[in-house]
Amino acid sequence: MNRDLGFYPMSISTSLALEGLLNSGERVGVNKGVDLKPFGALYVNLRTIVRNVITSYPYDHQLSLTSQEIYKGVVQDFEGIDKYAPEDLQVVPYLCTHASINKEFKGKFKQFTGERGKLAIVIEESAIKYTQEREAEDLTMFDIELKGDKRTICLTHHPIDLLSAHKFPELMLLESHTGKLKKKSEWSTKLRLCKDQDHMPFNKVTLQTFADNNMFLGQPQIMRNVLEKIAAKRRWNASTRQSAMLLDVRNSNEPHLYKLLKTLE
Repeated sequence: MNRDLGFYPMSISTSLALEGLLNSGERVGVNKGVDLKPFGALYVNLRTIVRNVITSYPYDHQLSLTSQEIYKGVVQDFEGIDKYAPEDLQVVPYLCTHASINKEFKGKFKQFTGERGKLAIVIEESAIKYTQEREAEDLTMFDIELKGDKRTICLTHHPIDLLSAHKFPELMLLESHTGKLKKKSEWSTKLRLCKDQDHMPFNKVTLQTFADNNMFLGQPQIMRNVLEKIAAKRRWNASTRQSAMLLDVRNSNEPHLYKLLKTLE
């Protein structure tokens, strides 16, 4: 079964990310004015590439894919990234094991239900393990937190990876599909259930409060609504520190919300 390839010979979603990075194909102009010269590394999440490869196949065929088929596509994607990415960017394939996720994060985790959802996770995780066993020397392994000594662009669909920004001189997100490069000030778009993203900073607490698309479920709506009202009243923005945010909640006489958010720190 053939899969769909993009402008570059790789999964469409991976290609679109590179098109945005290189100002080419269907993503010409999406990153107008972004200066890439200061950046020295391109971190690429293996989980994201595996997802992109799986979704490059027809929907009805995705659940019958073998780890070998997916691995072949992953190799093709990474070879394409190595070939077409700017020479000044060191490509760093990485994988987070999330071994200590339950210890470090007390939010509600998304559970995949239904036959298709459960099988999709099995196929994805099997392909990741298969790839890891064959590409161990080229994979940089982390638990949850990434780190690096260069200004880095990160291709990932896991917002949790962005919480590692303090471990880099600078970290910029490269999105699949849109091909957009997003600075830290734009990461609140990853807070899926947040209605007023202009006033909500992206951090460990807000990620677990407002959910993302693949890991966290978020907190009850009544709690989210109160937090958004406080954010608007206190005029929070992308630069508001998590500690300042929690202080404002405490001073707003919302003890139940404050207690909840403190558990998410």
